[in-house]
Amino acid sequence: MEASLNGLAGTVKHSASKEAINIAKETLKTFNDKKDVPIVHLREKCLAAFELAFDHGNEKHFHHAVDGVQVLLRDQTYHDTITEEPQNSLPSQVLLAMTGIDEWKSQLQCKCVTLLVEMVCSNELKVSMSDVEQCVQIYKRLYGKSEEERVRVACRAATTQSLSAYFSNRYAACEAQQEAIAVYMDVGKLLEELCAEVEQMSSAHEQCLISLDAICALLTTSNLKILSHQPFVNLLWEKVCPLIILLLGIPQKGMSSSSKVSESGGNEEPVGEGQIDFALAPSVITNPYTWRALYQIVDQLIRLMISDPSLASSLEALFHKAFLFPRLDQRTEALKLIKKILGDGSKISKIAKSCVTTKSLSLWRMLMTCIAECTNPQLELSIDAVKTIVAMLDGMKQLSTHKFFTDQERKLIADTFSCVDDTIVNSFSLKCSERVSDICTVDEDTENVFDQSTNSSAPEDPMAAKLRKLEQKFRNAPIATRRSSELDESSERNTAKSFVQALSESLDIIAAPKNTLSIDEAILQFSSNFYENFCSVHADAYKSRSKIQQEFLNTDAIYLTAYASLCYISHPDTYTLEDLKKTVLHSGCVVHVANGWLDKVFDNLKMTDANVSQITPTLRNVINDFDGRAKGLLSDVEKLKRIKTRQDEVECTEEKNVARWMTSSAWQMIIDVLSTFLAVKEKRKTREKIREAISVSICGMRNLCAVAQVLGLESRCGWIFEQLVETSCCLEDLRDDAIAGDNEQKSTCTSREHLLAMQLVLDEARIAIHASSCWKYIVRCSEYVWELEKYIYGALCYEKPSRLKFLRRKTEDKEEDKEEKTTAADSSIENALGDEPTLSVHSLNRAICVLIAKVDRFYSKVCRELCLPALHDLCVAIISSSENRVFYTAQKHIHLTAPVSLLSRISDIISTLSHRPLVHQMFIYPLVSAHFVKVSQCDQESRIAASALAEVVTRLLVSESPGMSFNQTLIGPFQTASCSENCSEETKEQFLSSLSQLVQSQADKIGSGWKPLFGSLKAVGAARDEKVHWCAIDVISSYLRIDSPPVLSSSILECVPCVVNLLQNSEDSSEVSSAALRLLPNIYSLILYLYSTPHVPNYHLLHRSDLRSKCLDTVEMDQDPIEVPHGPFPWNEKQTYEIAGVELFLTFMEQICGTLLTSSPNTQKNLLDMIGRLLVDISTKPLGADSGGVCMSAVILPYVQKWIRRLDVEEVKILKQVIGACTQTVIDMLELEKMSSWQDRLLRDICALIVECVLFDKTCAVAPAYFTLIAMNSSKFSTQQWNIFSNFLATASTQSLRHVRLLNSFFVRSSTDENGDIGDVTSYNPGKLTFRQLIAAVQVLSSQKEKSLGQKEEEDLSSGVALIMLSHGADTHRLEVHSIISSLFTHCLLLQLIASLLLSEDSNPKLKATLIGSTSPIDPKLDDSIYPILYNILNESSETSLDFDSRPAVGSLLSRMLGIKHANLLKALVSSNLTKTMSLLRRFEKTKNTELLPEIAKAVKSRSVDLKSVEFEVSTRRSAFVTREHAITQYHLVPVDNGEENAYKLVSQEFVDGALSEYDKHRDRLKPFIPDRRNPFQHAIDDSDTVSIDSKTEDFDEIRLAAYRDICLIPLRYVSDNLLREHLPDFLPPVTQIVLSSPDLAVRQLAVDFMSRLA
Repeated sequence: MEASLNGLAGTVKHSASKEAINIAKETLKTFNDKKDVPIVHLREKCLAAFELAFDHGNEKHFHHAVDGVQVLLRDQTYHDTITEEPQNSLPSQVLLAMTGIDEWKSQLQCKCVTLLVEMVCSNELKVSMSDVEQCVQIYKRLYGKSEEERVRVACRAATTQSLSAYFSNRYAACEAQQEAIAVYMDVGKLLEELCAEVEQMSSAHEQCLISLDAICALLTTSNLKILSHQPFVNLLWEKVCPLIILLLGIPQKGMSSSSKVSESGGNEEPVGEGQIDFALAPSVITNPYTWRALYQIVDQLIRLMISDPSLASSLEALFHKAFLFPRLDQRTEALKLIKKILGDGSKISKIAKSCVTTKSLSLWRMLMTCIAECTNPQLELSIDAVKTIVAMLDGMKQLSTHKFFTDQERKLIADTFSCVDDTIVNSFSLKCSERVSDICTVDEDTENVFDQSTNSSAPEDPMAAKLRKLEQKFRNAPIATRRSSELDESSERNTAKSFVQALSESLDIIAAPKNTLSIDEAILQFSSNFYENFCSVHADAYKSRSKIQQEFLNTDAIYLTAYASLCYISHPDTYTLEDLKKTVLHSGCVVHVANGWLDKVFDNLKMTDANVSQITPTLRNVINDFDGRAKGLLSDVEKLKRIKTRQDEVECTEEKNVARWMTSSAWQMIIDVLSTFLAVKEKRKTREKIREAISVSICGMRNLCAVAQVLGLESRCGWIFEQLVETSCCLEDLRDDAIAGDNEQKSTCTSREHLLAMQLVLDEARIAIHASSCWKYIVRCSEYVWELEKYIYGALCYEKPSRLKFLRRKTEDKEEDKEEKTTAADSSIENALGDEPTLSVHSLNRAICVLIAKVDRFYSKVCRELCLPALHDLCVAIISSSENRVFYTAQKHIHLTAPVSLLSRISDIISTLSHRPLVHQMFIYPLVSAHFVKVSQCDQESRIAASALAEVVTRLLVSESPGMSFNQTLIGPFQTASCSENCSEETKEQFLSSLSQLVQSQADKIGSGWKPLFGSLKAVGAARDEKVHWCAIDVISSYLRIDSPPVLSSSILECVPCVVNLLQNSEDSSEVSSAALRLLPNIYSLILYLYSTPHVPNYHLLHRSDLRSKCLDTVEMDQDPIEVPHGPFPWNEKQTYEIAGVELFLTFMEQICGTLLTSSPNTQKNLLDMIGRLLVDISTKPLGADSGGVCMSAVILPYVQKWIRRLDVEEVKILKQVIGACTQTVIDMLELEKMSSWQDRLLRDICALIVECVLFDKTCAVAPAYFTLIAMNSSKFSTQQWNIFSNFLATASTQSLRHVRLLNSFFVRSSTDENGDIGDVTSYNPGKLTFRQLIAAVQVLSSQKEKSLGQKEEEDLSSGVALIMLSHGADTHRLEVHSIISSLFTHCLLLQLIASLLLSEDSNPKLKATLIGSTSPIDPKLDDSIYPILYNILNESSETSLDFDSRPAVGSLLSRMLGIKHANLLKALVSSNLTKTMSLLRRFEKTKNTELLPEIAKAVKSRSVDLKSVEFEVSTRRSAFVTREHAITQYHLVPVDNGEENAYKLVSQEFVDGALSEYDKHRDRLKPFIPDRRNPFQHAIDDSDTVSIDSKTEDFDEIRLAAYRDICLIPLRYVSDNLLREHLPDFLPPVTQIVLSSPDLAVRQLAVDFMSRLA
C-alpha cells in the first residue's frame, strides 16, 4: 500500500489528488505506528486518493492506483475485523470509489472491472448481496455507456463471473438448511429483479444483455437442490420462462391461416418453421449477442426444469418456442444448444428421463424436428444440422454404454418397457400425413431364406385360398401309388413320437460337450443311431409282412429335424411348424421325409418334457449359429474376441432401452439429415463446404451404425449401404472409362468422399448380418475396389493368391507381408489421405491399398465368422453379382477384371465350411454349387468353374455315417453339369478327370456320392473318346473293390448303366468293349456278395421289391389260353438283405436287357451268352433257381415283348436273335431239376412271347422256328407242359389266320365281286411286291411257279404299300398285303410243325415229304388229351381254306394284288386234312383204338361232300361231266348217280388209262410247295424237275379237283391197303360218298379195290 501511495505521490501533479495522497500516507503511517486509526478510515483515505488518480491521472497513475486497490482487496490487514456497518465494509467502500468508472478510460475501466470481479469472488471478503447488485449495476451502466468492445466484453464476463462466483461461494459455505434457503431467496430475489428489468427495458437499453447474462449466471450457479425451494420453482414458470419465450419472439398480427388450422384442429404435433409468422423482440433485433444469451439461458433452464416433472408443460412450451419458432436462418444458436445437449450422454439422459416420466417424446421430437428442418442444402446452416446429428449419435452411444440412471429411475424404465418390442416405435416425420406408418416398426428383410416370420395380416389371394382348402381336404387322401390306412397313420405317428422321445432322452448327452463341433458330432451320431433303429424296425415289419413300408427317412432328414427340434426347444413361443419345414425341406440336400411326419414331430414337440433348462450355453451357441436369431457372429468367434479384449461389459439395459426408444422414434429424421448431401456427390464439382458436409455425413453414418449395433437396430441400417454404394461405387461408369479410348473424355474415378464411403461400407459390414439386403452393396463395393485397382495399376497387384491350383502364384506370401496387410486393413482412409484438401497420387495410392486390404480382410473373415443365415445371405449376394458379371453384362474387356473374379472368393468361402458344423455345409453348398454348374455351361468361364467345384468337393467330402446322403449332394452338381446340353465336351471331360482323381484318393469316403458320380459317367461316357472310356472303366473298377454293403446296396444299380453306356458307345471290337463286358460278371459277383452278407439294406430296394411283388410284370396276352401259376418267389420267407439282393439281381438283368436294343452285334452276342449262362447257372448260386425263374419270366421275356411291340424297331435281325436266345435259354432252364417249380411258367411265357411274334410282320416268320425248337427239345415234357405248348400253338395258328378270316367275312359264298358283299372292300396296289414277299406269296397262295421268280431282288422295287381297306359301318380295317402273306406263310410252317408232331418216321416217305418237308418228324409221346388240341388247329386251318376256296372274289382280289394266277389255299387245305387223317390212322395202328376209326371215316366223308360240291361246280362250267357220263367202256364199271339206287356203267380201257395219266400229272401240283429249307435268295428255285410243270398251262379247276380228291383218296387208299379186313366196314360210308362225289377213275379204282377186300 505504501509503495502504491509513494508511486502516486511522485508522479501526480494534480493538487487535489496530491493532497489526498498525502493524507492517505499520513493516515497509513499513523495506522502502522500506533494502530489506533480505524481501518474504515484508512480505507476511505486510500480509496479517495485512488479515485482521484482514476479521475485525473494518466496510465502510470492508473497502474499505482490499481495496485493499491488490489492491496486493499488482497491484504487481510485492511480487511474488516469486526462487523461493520454495511456502508463501511470494504466492498461498499470500493464500490463507492468506482462511482465514476463510466467516465474513465477504457483500459482503466477493464482493470477496475477486474478488481470488482476479484472482490466479489474473494472468499476472504464479506461481500453482501447489495454489493453484488451494485457491481451488476456498475457493469450494466458501464456496458451501456462504453462503445469499446473490450469494455463490453469485460462487463459481460464480469457479470457472469461475479454472480457465479458469489453464489457458488455462498452455496459452498452453507452448512444448514436455513442458510441454503437464504441463498435460494437471494437468488430468487435477484432473478426476479433482473427479469423485471429485462421486461421493462426498451430497445435502446443495451444493458438488457447484461441482465440476460446475469440471469444466465444465476441459473448456471444454481444447483438442482434449489428446485426444492418452491418459490424459486414458481419463479421459473411464472417469470423466467414467460420472459424468455417473450424475448424469443412474438406472433405478428394477422398470422397465417395454416397456424389457425393447426391450433383449431387439436394437432399434437409441434408447430414448426413456416407454420406461423412471428417477430423477434426488439432487443434481439438490435443486438445479436442477445440471441446467444437467450439460448444460454434456455440451456440453463432446461438443465433445471428437466428434473422437475411439475415444470414439464413450461419446459415443453420453452422447447417449442426456442427450437421450432425461429426461422431457419436464425437457428444457429438453437443448433449449437441442441448439439451441446445431445452430444453429452449425461444431458441426453436427462431428456430421456423426462420423456420416460411423462411417457411422451414431445421434447425429443421438437429437438429432432428442429434439426431436420434445418437440413436444407441451400443453407449454410444445414452443415451444422448434420454435425448436430453426428454429436447426437455420439451422445446416444454414451447413453447406451454407461450408467446414468438411479435405481429408482431404472425401476421406472423397467416398468415402462417390459420387453424390447416396447422400445420400438414408429418414427417421427416432418409432415403429419407422412407419419402414418411410413416406416415400419422393424425393417424386416424379406430376402432371407432363414426368415421365419410370416405376414398373417396380408390379404390372401383367392386362388391361394382355394388351393389351401383343397390341400386340407385331400391331404390324407389315398394316392394311386401308395396305400393309406389307419395303420400307416399310426406308424408314422409312432415314429415321430419315438424320434422326439429319443431326442429328449439324448439331449443331456448332446449338450454335454464343451465345444460346438463336438455337439454337432453328437447330433449327427444321434441321427445315425435313430436311422439304424428306424431301419431295423421297418426291416422286421417288412420281413413279417405285417406292414408295407411307407415311411422313408435318411440320416440327413433326421439330422436336420434334430436341429429344428432343438430350435423349437430353445424358443418354443416363436418357432412354428412352417419354420421346421423350411429347415428340413429347403436345405437343398437330399432328404427323405414326408410332410406328414414333420407335422407329427411338431405335435410331439409341443408335448415333450424337454425344456429350455436343458439347453446348455454351448448348445445354445450351436443353435444360435444355426438359426441366427441372435444376429451375431459365430459363437466361437465371439468368445475369442471377448477373451482377446478382456473388457468387462457394463450392464446398461435400461439405458439401452431408453436410447432405443428415442433412436427408433427419430430414425427417419436421422436418415433424412444424413442423406441430405449424399445426392450432391453425383456432381463433378462441389464446394469445399459441401464436401466437408459429405465427410461429416459419412462420419454420422458410421456413428449411426455403431449406435444401431449397440441398440440392436442393425436391421434398419440397410439404407446406409445403399446410399453410399449407389453414389460412391459407380461400377458401370468406371468400367466404361476403363475400356474407353484415350481421346474420349473420362470422369474422375474417385474422390475423398468416395473413399471414405467405401471404408465405411467395408468396416461396418457386420451390419449386413441384421439387414441381408446390405450384402449386395458390400459385394458391389468390393468389385469397385478391384476394378479401381485394375483401372489405376493395370493389374490386380494386391489380389489375394487364389486357392485354385491354376490361378495360384508360385511364390507364397511372407510373414512380413501378412503383417503389413493386417496393418493396412486396420488403418483408416483419413490417416492415408492426411489433411490434404485434394487427392494426390501418393495419398490415393495409400488409400487404395487400405481399401484393398480391407476387402481381403472382409472375404477372409466372413467365411469364418458369420453365422449360417448371414453366410447364406452373403453367398446369395455374391452369386447374384457373379451371375450378373458372367451372364448379363456386356462389359468384358482385357482392361477389366475377369468375369470369374468372384468365383475364387466363392471358392474361398465354401472351402472353409469343413471347419464348421455339417449342417452349415448342407445349406451353403447346394446354393454355391448350383452357381458353379451354371457357370460351367459358359464357353469362357467353364474351366475355372469346373476346377473350383472339383476342389471344393475334395475339401468338403466327409466320411458318412449310416444313412447319410451328404456326399450325394456334393457330387450331384457334377451329374447336373455333365448332363447339360450346354456343357461342352471338354468341360465334361474335365469333370470326369476331377472325379477320377477324387476316386483314386478318397474312394472309401465317397459313399452316397457314387450315385451321382455314376450319373456323370453316363453323361460323359456317351462320347466316342476312348480315353474317356478308359477313365470311366478305372472309376468303375475302383468302385467294385469297395467292401461296404450299405454303399454297394444303394449305388450298384447306378453302376450298371455306366457299363451299359460304355458298351453302347465303344467300338465293337475295341478293348474298351471287352473291358466293359468283363465288368458285368464282377457286378454280378457283388450282387451275390450282398445277397449273402447280412447288412441293413437300402429301403429303396425293399420298396422296389414290394412294388414288384404287387404288380409283377408278365408276358401279356389279350386272352390267355391256359392259366399257369408262377413258381415260388425268391423273396418269400427271406431276410431283408436277401430280398434286396434279389431286387438288385432283377434290376441288374433289366438293365442288361436294355443294352441289347442298341448294342453292336458282337456285344449283343456276348451279352446273350452271358444272360444264358447266368440264368442257367443261377440254380447253383446263393440266389437260387427261383431267382432265375422270376428273372426270365418277369423281367427278360416281358422286356422282349415290349421290344417286339415297338413300332420303331430297326434292327429286326437283333430282335430275332434275342428271341431265339431267350427260347434256347428257357429250353436249357427247363432241363434243370432245380427249376422244376418254374418250368411250366417259363414254358407258358416263352410260348406267349412266340405268339406275340406272330402278331407282327417283322417277326411272324420266325415264330414257327421257335415253336419247332421247343418241340425238338420236348423229350422231357410232361402232359401239362404239352398242354401249355399245344394251346399256345393253337393260339398262334389262330392269329396267323386272322387276316384271311377277316377278309373272308366281307364276302359270301360263291361271290365274284371284289368290292365285297358285306361292307366295302377297297384295294390299293402301288406296284410290285418285293422279292421276299413274292417268294412267300408263291409258296403259300400259288399252285404253280411263275417265271418272274427268277428276276433279281434289286429289280423288285415298290413305290408304296399294297393295302386292302375293309369297312363295315363304323368299323374300318386296314390290311397290308404283305401282312396277309406273312401270316399265311407262318401258318403253313405251323402246319408243318404239327405234321412233324403227328406223323412218324415210318410214314409214307412221299407223303411225309409233302406234309413235313425235308425235316425229320419229331414224333413225341403225347397224351390223348393233347391230340384234340392239335386236331382243332388242323380243323380251323381246313375250315378257313374251304371258306377261302368257296369265295372266288377273295382269290381274284389277292391274285390281282399279288400278281399271280389263281391265288388259293389248297396247299393248306390238303396239308391240314391229310395230317389229321393220317395221324388218326397212325394212332389207330399203335393203339388199336377202334374209337378212332369213326372219326377218320367222318372226316373223310365230310371232305367227300366238299369234293362233290367242287365236282358239281366244275362240271357246271364245263361239259366234262356229260362227256364222262356217256363214255363207251367195255371193261370197267363206273358208278353213276341214279337217284335212289346205285348204278354202274362200262368204260373203255383207253379212257381209264388217260384219266389216270392225267390225274398223276395233277397230283404233283396239288402237293404243298415246301422247299428244302433253302434260302431263296441264294439258290435258284427253277429246278430241272419242275421245268415241265412251269412250261405248261394248267387248268385251275383240275387242280382244285385233284386237291379235294387227294384229301379223300389218300386216307382211304391207306385204309384199303393196310388195315385189316374187319375194320373196313367202318369206312364204307366215306367210300360210298366219294364214289358218289367224283367220277374220277382213281375213285372208281379205289371202290373196286375196297370191294375186293371186303369180298
